[in-house]
Amino acid sequence: MMKDNCKMIDGIRIIRKEGFILYYIDSFSETIQSEIRKHLSEICYGAINSSSEINFYSYKATAKEFITRYKSPTSDDKRKKGLIGELLFHILMAIESNYLPASAFFNTEERSLKKGFDVTFYDSDNQELWFAEVKSGEKQKNQGNQSTAITHLISVAKNDMKKRLNQENNVLWQNAINHAIITVKETKDEKKVIMNLLGKFANDASVGKYTSSDKNVILVGVLFHTLTQEVDAQKIQAKCDQLIKENYFNKLIVIAIQKNTYEAVFHFLEREANDGE
Repeated sequence: MMKDNCKMIDGIRIIRKEGFILYYIDSFSETIQSEIRKHLSEICYGAINSSSEINFYSYKATAKEFITRYKSPTSDDKRKKGLIGELLFHILMAIESNYLPASAFFNTEERSLKKGFDVTFYDSDNQELWFAEVKSGEKQKNQGNQSTAITHLISVAKNDMKKRLNQENNVLWQNAINHAIITVKETKDEKKVIMNLLGKFANDASVGKYTSSDKNVILVGVLFHTLTQEVDAQKIQAKCDQLIKENYFNKLIVIAIQKNTYEAVFHFLEREANDGE
């Protein structure tokens, strides 16, 4: 289970139970906006790049790049929700400071979808890697309520992660290694351990050993839906219990995030990118 730092975040209510965390983002507060300003470059490009003197990795330039990707002709509504949902997850994890990020948000080679894990984290206490899959969306007409909608997103995340880890995936691990190189600073004692762990998984893949049963996984559902109809924590608990019983992964954490809309985050970043121009 993730470390419980019992942090209070302005604008967010948090329910923590064994195996899952549920976040209700009641308002896009100044605290959340401040955390985005603080962490955006590091989240998008990795700690090494973000700490450099290159202007391209500045906060404002990163906000502009995010907006460019968001407004790309290839970004449909599904993609836009995915970008905002994954960013919110990154920000929440940065605020919580549970694990060390070992991957960057952006595909650094081009502006297409990043190939590989959405996020890789390192738990220094237990010297373990965690791989996260984030699915975002709104309630569909055929879904009875908001709890059904978000548990469906979590199921989709599970199915995608299960498939990815149990089929030929050499490129998956190459990308994970490349992201760790640009994300974790050499001064971090953890970098060698992270690279060794990723190297072990890569070596397994190179000899045809593909399995999800030895991987720690975080499954994330981000639902954009009015908070006058809140996701039921008991439904998240039941979903978490079901997934644990399925036993597809070594360890499992479920994270559910509910926010009214996704546009507010985009408009904030657009204002930040154009501030002073």
